[in-house]
Amino acid sequence: MSKGRLIDLEIMRDETYMKGSEIIVWGAGEKGKHVIDMLKEADIPISCICDSNADLWDTEMESYLIKSPFTIRHFVNTKNLCAILCVESKHVSAIQKSLDYIVDTNYQFATYFGIVSMFRFHYQSLFRNPSIAYSFEIEKKMGRLEYQKRQFQILNELCQIKDGNVLVLQPGKVGSLSIYSNLRRERRGVYHFHHIHFPMNFLEEGCRGAWERAWRNLRHKRLKIITGVREPISRDFSALFQALNERNNIRRGEWLFNTGDLYEVFRQYENMILHGNYEPWRDGIPEAWGDEFLWFDREIKQFWGIDIYEHPFNKEEGYSIIRSDGIEIFLYKCEKLNDILMELYQFALGHPLSHFFSENRMDVSWCSAAYQEFKHNVVPSLSYIEHYYKNNKKMDHFYSLEEKDKFLKAWERKWKGCRKEF
Repeated sequence: MSKGRLIDLEIMRDETYMKGSEIIVWGAGEKGKHVIDMLKEADIPISCICDSNADLWDTEMESYLIKSPFTIRHFVNTKNLCAILCVESKHVSAIQKSLDYIVDTNYQFATYFGIVSMFRFHYQSLFRNPSIAYSFEIEKKMGRLEYQKRQFQILNELCQIKDGNVLVLQPGKVGSLSIYSNLRRERRGVYHFHHIHFPMNFLEEGCRGAWERAWRNLRHKRLKIITGVREPISRDFSALFQALNERNNIRRGEWLFNTGDLYEVFRQYENMILHGNYEPWRDGIPEAWGDEFLWFDREIKQFWGIDIYEHPFNKEEGYSIIRSDGIEIFLYKCEKLNDILMELYQFALGHPLSHFFSENRMDVSWCSAAYQEFKHNVVPSLSYIEHYYKNNKKMDHFYSLEEKDKFLKAWERKWKGCRKEF
């Protein structure tokens, strides 16, 4: 068992958590330089900088001498050792094993994701320099502008769609980016959306006219649509954490900056799912990230008049094809995706795909360590579990009693055996 304990989620919630610790920054690349600069600006003392690259040993960076990791053992005889791993996520596990071997004490460690998140959540209390705080304010504003820009890109793409094109139109975190990327390698005329309804929480009302003209252009096209569903609580975990990925740089909206406590954010998310209370999230996430079973009504039924719940779904095979007035829909269950890739790409391309590449996976992203910790510790409320698993006809449409029972028992065990309160 490792001597190290990940503290990303703790420092995101409490910027004072590391005070009094012996802080080691592992990694003397650009990530390490950025973290050292920010720690110095926040008056958080650094004990040591080390790097696995022997060519850097005994050279200076930011007035610190870069040391060999094996020299750490000479000055870390403390119970308050905190290592900050400023490396790519794929190297975190290997470095943790090295620390286990090198040091003789238990220690805590944060990843680059965790420490950068701490800076962004708590910049107002961490930095005395007003220009640094102002730069974080600008970053938040840029995040909203970037997301607004994406909505205009969606509008432009909606206007370009032609007969016979393929729409990968799906709620978030059901494998859509991987499917889209693989299709784009094979043919043109493939588009990827999480919504086609007018995003009133991101664009002003004056943009609605242009969006509705794009709708009219799209409504009567002959199209192939690929869409999917996923076990809802796992999907919700992943959708929430997606807001923290590297592309967005935690800039999407004020909703995350009101607290660094992701467990509290999740409780707010549960409230949104259970009671439809989108108000705290208006400026933060697309409404498409709500209850995924309602998404099909909002994005497909409302637009094309196709109620997928009136069409049979093959629960055992894991997919079904719906055809209606020039629209063909390939509807799949994410848990079966690897088993039905041949059928999916035959539907979209007319031939199988030779190789499948997976993209945008939370378990291999820059925040993967914190994501695994979050999934391990967060405890869904019983009412949230029952929302999906008790008398939910839309859930029943996709999942068999055996599948539901397996999921339900797993979540109930987690709820009853809550190992940690937050």
